[in-house]
Amino acid sequence: MRTPRPLPEGAAERLATLLKEAKSKAEYQRIQCVWLRAALGLRATQIAAALGWQVGSVRQVPSDTNLPSLGNRSSQIPVLS
Repeated sequence: MRTPRPLPEGAAERLATLLKEAKSKAEYQRIQCVWLRAALGLRATQIAAALGWQVGSVRQVPSDTNLPSLGNRSSQIPVLS
């Protein structure tokens, strides 16, 4: 397995705030997926097990998610592994 790129400084705290602001279950789960990586350092397989998702779905979330506080999707939010 490759080593995941680190998330930006303060990402876990900002994601925790975004969790509280989520307007739908889908939005909440996408943010939660990235938060689990940022706050707890979980890998995609562990996040998938925690959320009841497929590993491929977990790996797709960062590329689908554009969280403004963390930068754009190509430069700041890494693909989970």
